[in-house]
Amino acid sequence: MTSVTDIPLLTTLDRSLAAFVEKQDASCPPEIGLAASLASFAIRQGHVCLDLGNLEVNEITPYLDKESQAALQSLKPSSIIGSENEVQKPIILTKQNKLYFHRNWHYEQRLINAIKERMNRDGSLDLKENYTYDNYQHLAPEQAKAVQTAKILNMVFISGGPGTGKTTTVLYILAEIFKKAGNRDLKVALAAPTGKAAKRISESLQSEFRNLPNLESGNLPTETMTLHRLLGYQHNSSQFRHNQQFPLPHDVVIVDEASMLDLLLFSKLLEALKPDAKLILLGDRFQLASVEAGSIFGDLIEASQFNDLLSRHCVELNQNFRLGIDNALFAACEAAKAGNASTVLETFDKANSTIRLRPFPQTRILPSAFEKLAQHFVHMSKAVSPSDALAQIQKACILTPLRHGPYGVEGLNVLLQSLHRNALGLPESENYFSGQPVIITENNYIHRLFNGDVGILYTEPEKVGPLYAYFQGNEDEPIRRFPISGLPTHELAYALTVHKSQGSEYDTVQLVLPETESPILTRELFYTALSRSRNEVVIWGTADTVGQAINHRTHRNSGILDTMI
Repeated sequence: MTSVTDIPLLTTLDRSLAAFVEKQDASCPPEIGLAASLASFAIRQGHVCLDLGNLEVNEITPYLDKESQAALQSLKPSSIIGSENEVQKPIILTKQNKLYFHRNWHYEQRLINAIKERMNRDGSLDLKENYTYDNYQHLAPEQAKAVQTAKILNMVFISGGPGTGKTTTVLYILAEIFKKAGNRDLKVALAAPTGKAAKRISESLQSEFRNLPNLESGNLPTETMTLHRLLGYQHNSSQFRHNQQFPLPHDVVIVDEASMLDLLLFSKLLEALKPDAKLILLGDRFQLASVEAGSIFGDLIEASQFNDLLSRHCVELNQNFRLGIDNALFAACEAAKAGNASTVLETFDKANSTIRLRPFPQTRILPSAFEKLAQHFVHMSKAVSPSDALAQIQKACILTPLRHGPYGVEGLNVLLQSLHRNALGLPESENYFSGQPVIITENNYIHRLFNGDVGILYTEPEKVGPLYAYFQGNEDEPIRRFPISGLPTHELAYALTVHKSQGSEYDTVQLVLPETESPILTRELFYTALSRSRNEVVIWGTADTVGQAINHRTHRNSGILDTMI
């Protein structure tokens, strides 16, 4: 039998769970302690549970001998492990041979029950009530379907990539909801998992609103917030102020970037809604999932293909209004979503392609490889105003999957800072200077700066004056200025991780891939990086690393598909 000490991927916490199980019941067979350790490891990898019936796809499997694998796959309820009817025990084993810690089992069941309750309540409603496509002649058919669905049902999941018209769809949904409400005053909440995403959906709605008819400005939500703030986050607690006993007062709750919602937050949101409140979730099921356990939004969209009742609540937007079907970048994004590596690679060879593959630069020649790229930041230093400098941030971005090393955010930031400084003729001792992009790394509600907000350090060219940090604001305060010493925790943002880039868009994206095979390279990460670009992508890497990423699809174990199909 394999011991937990034989598996180098396990942490001290993972191994201590095996010791805890043995301490609770010395008569427990050793595979129960091993199973607890593996379940802890699985949760750290983003899974909701450990799938004992599918161990061959687990990266720990090579360390397990055949006796251990057989024992794990034939695990039975015990004094520590309960069945689905013995939920008082710390570990739950389901009929599908999935092993949960009680906390995750509890939240998944509450989430599934809340969704089923909403589906059953709306099950008799006619989606074609008073429907005619002429009412939505400015919309694509899928957008019209989403608007009609949200008008009739009290829960709708809308999935679509950048450029598929999610913002326009939401505005039409709001117009229909307010029209249907008549003189009744509706309370609408607009939220997202992160402060950066919340700010972006607010900006997008305000910008798109000016181009659309049939919606009065007074109907637009005036404030957006993180989901934690909406639900009433309580310090050092997994409980929120708003729950089933004290629900949110809102009649409509719209959540953007729903693919970033983890199991706990998704469950808490559903339980905090009034029974008759309308929930509209927007996201892209092909993007990176949440940092914590689960890929709930994607699982529900996938399950809807096999569940007629759930499918009434799910709409996928496929028409891209930004990139034409003949655009190489659009073709690469579609092929990446489908897992077709050969088609993605073919797009690199087309004349005037909007996506290009460049040979991977060796460490010693990195400075010369990125010297031209540094000119983008020189232009930001020479911008005529803070607003001009901030606008230039959106023109280009460097993304990487890695945090550490020469090809990670830390190494690239040091390199590009040096190239930027040298291009301006500044001394090596100059660490802060005009034109440097910075990113906030913690939420600060006092300054209204949030984790992921990107700004710029700026002072007027040819003038001697203090250096300030500038960030995009709103219509009342378009540009916000802060002394550098007053900023929340922050760091340089010449390069961003792909995770940090979610919710943002740029004219050009430069994607730096690892030089060797890496488990962090996945289809979802590659697609997310590509879809950050409005016009062009340059990939630094090899055909092999691109192929590895596209062929490595992220799968997170949960019981949603088992229960909802």
